[in-house]
Amino acid sequence: MTNLLHDISWVVDLRSETLTPIFQVFTALGYPNLIMIGLALAYWLWDKSAATRLMVIVILSTLINAFLKDYWQNPRPDAMFRLDSEVGTSFGMPSGHAQVSAVLWFYLAYELKRLWAWCFASFVVIGICFSRLYLGVHDIEDILMGLLLALVSLVVYIGVLKSDLLKDRVASLELNLLAFILLGLVLRIAWPEAANSIGAIVVVSLPIAWLVGKRLAERLNILSSTEQKMKVPTLIATSFVGLAALIALTWALGYLTPFMNSEMSGLLITTALGLHVTLLGPMLFKLCKLTSS
Repeated sequence: MTNLLHDISWVVDLRSETLTPIFQVFTALGYPNLIMIGLALAYWLWDKSAATRLMVIVILSTLINAFLKDYWQNPRPDAMFRLDSEVGTSFGMPSGHAQVSAVLWFYLAYELKRLWAWCFASFVVIGICFSRLYLGVHDIEDILMGLLLALVSLVVYIGVLKSDLLKDRVASLELNLLAFILLGLVLRIAWPEAANSIGAIVVVSLPIAWLVGKRLAERLNILSSTEQKMKVPTLIATSFVGLAALIALTWALGYLTPFMNSEMSGLLITTALGLHVTLLGPMLFKLCKLTSS
């Protein structure tokens, strides 16, 4: 059984010139850049409250995953099997792709409450999980642990949202903001690898900026109604304007980050991204007359 959980030599026989790019696409879906784009589009085009709840559980799962990687320090499979160089020197268990993608796609399906959403989420998650085995960066144990943690996270998070005692507190933007600030301070102190604790602060800065931007946008009355359905041309235009501005912002920040250390540049980028999604983007949409409020 131990050999089954850790031996991935069998994936070599499955590899082909056709399958490799397919599983590289699946793996790309689990990396932060595309997840961030997905969260932004969900906020702009779908439901702002639901997208914020989705962001919260994705960030919490990311922190749990990174903490346990550094705590367990379980090595990845031998480098001779790897077809994905993005993993660097990070540890293997639990698989971040398995855990975060399962949380993201299954929570999205939960919010949509449609059978097709559950089927599509299952397809994507299975594809992402198998891609990590195929590309030789995780073994079966890493994947199973990631999926188990995702399941526990979803059950607890949805249970809290449904709780009569807690749902009002969870819905409070200010309490969410305070909770993330305190979480960042706790993780800075308690992180297993002190040198990596700043990474937790960088991750936590995203939801803090997101929530601050959301509150400011509400105060400035620049948010469009989440109840009104956008027409297809408006959806396309909003996506194009928002993502073009996101790319431009990232490009502009690239001129500042060389003058900062990695920690400060990370904080700057994640804070700017959070503010862009919930404040700067909606301001731009209103300026371009893409909102109804």
